[in-house]
Amino acid sequence: MGDQTDVIPQWRVNPMSAVLLWLLVVAIAGYLLVAIVRPDKF
Repeated sequence: MGDQTDVIPQWRVNPMSAVLLWLLVVAIAGYLLVAIVRPDKF
C-alpha cells in the first residue's frame, strides 16, 4: 500500500485525469440542469 501523498503528484503527472474529471462534472451538471428545466424529457 502506498502513502496518501502518492495521490497528489499523480494529478500533476497525468493532467488527462483532471480533464476527464471536469468533463464528468460538466456532464452531470448539464444533465441535472436539463432535468430541472425540462422535466418532461425524462
